Amino acid sequence: MGMYATVGDRLVQCPGDAGECDRVGTVIGVPSPDGGPPYRVRWDKDGSEDLVSPGPESFFMYRALLAESPTLDALVLWTGDPLRSAGRVQV
Repeated sequence: MGMYATVGDRLVQCPGDAGECDRVGTVIGVPSPDGGPPYRVRWDKDGSEDLVSPGPESFFMYRALLAESPTLDALVLWTGDPLRSAGRVQV
């Protein structure tokens, strides 16, 4: 399964084993026509923008799925380990 994203998807980064997700942002650009990385992301905390190639500490909350069920705490697909539990993430 390859990694992909579309504009409007949410990217969450949770570095380390502490389980704390300290960077949350919105995908604002997908330069690759196949939806693969890197992605242009605007970070919620300070509004800065980066070109990001997410690693195993990151996961996406897909815009289309969140629109269907916006009350979910975290609807996720891990880029590294799809069986890992994300816990609760504020979106």
